[in-house]
Amino acid sequence: MNRVVDIIRENYAQLTPSKKKVASYFLNNYSTAYLDTLSELADKIGVSDTTIINYCNDMGYFGYNGFKKALKEEQKTNILAEATDTAGADAPLLREIAGQLCTNITKTLTDSENIRSIEAAVKMLSDASKIYTVGFWTWAAVAREMEVRLMYKGYLAEAIFPDLGDYIDHLFWAGKDDVALVYDFSNYTTALTEICSVLKEREVPIILITDNGPCPRLSMADIVIRCSNQTYFSESTSNSPIAEAVNEAITAQLFRLYPRKRDDYNKESRKLAFTQFNPYGVYEKRI
Repeated sequence: MNRVVDIIRENYAQLTPSKKKVASYFLNNYSTAYLDTLSELADKIGVSDTTIINYCNDMGYFGYNGFKKALKEEQKTNILAEATDTAGADAPLLREIAGQLCTNITKTLTDSENIRSIEAAVKMLSDASKIYTVGFWTWAAVAREMEVRLMYKGYLAEAIFPDLGDYIDHLFWAGKDDVALVYDFSNYTTALTEICSVLKEREVPIILITDNGPCPRLSMADIVIRCSNQTYFSESTSNSPIAEAVNEAITAQLFRLYPRKRDDYNKESRKLAFTQFNPYGVYEKRI
């Protein structure tokens, strides 16, 4: 198939002066020529709408719309080819990884049990006074990212990282009106078991996001969302993009169905909420 630019150049010499103006504009603005409407383009070039349409017909396209469609398709093909060339020898492996990630994310978000669990989690989070996001080791980043998402949309949230120590202090005021999102992909982490035990003692509902394998804390969870991790990946850290996809699914529904008014990051009110607020109505200065 001939490139659009080659077709323009091939017949340039035989064109009328007005059509040459159109052809010159297309050649000089090849990457953006399809962005204008017909009237906008005519004004820029200084010709009539009819001249542009007739010129596009002469090139073998169905008017200006046909030309725009052909140019967009060509540029899309060029971008894909450039990306493949840049990837070089690693392209097959990268495509395999990308394909498996897409497969696992799709399996996770379309699983019937997960769909029900995500809907229940969204409702539970919408009613929470405060949301704790808990992530151990590599999952601390996922927990922190979820905390930031929630805070940005007006939800009160706090990330807890068990591997940094003193994590029980963060749950000092936790109560049954709160909710915990626990990212649990470390089967033998004692700290996670301890945190979940404290949460259960304080009657905090737990939403557990884990993988398909065995998990010692399943019995402590009120809601379980399982991330698919099959076929290609074997390390637990490979679940990170799948857990992030779950975050996206939860927050997309939460913010759409239960929007909250942002408080413009009022630092004093947040400081009070994080350091002095007791869900049972007691205010106390904490040192």
